[in-house]
Amino acid sequence: MNIASESQRKMFFALGKEIGFSANDLKNRAKEKFKLESFTNIESSQINELIDAMQSKLKEKEHEHTFVCSKCKAQLEIVIK
Repeated sequence: MNIASESQRKMFFALGKEIGFSANDLKNRAKEKFKLESFTNIESSQINELIDAMQSKLKEKEHEHTFVCSKCKAQLEIVIK
């Protein structure tokens, strides 16, 4: 059993906060998904699975637009997050 590192936990909570979850919501969802008695028992592979899912969710929200000036053909790229 390889317990999640402190840096993995920080990434997990930072991504969750960006999506809009509280720390307690995140812990409870992880405990429920992996049937953990305590969040402190979460394994590295399990937290990575959750991190990957949250990163994918955030990427879905992100998209790009390119605008081209009709006179000079200059391009403006905008990334919306």
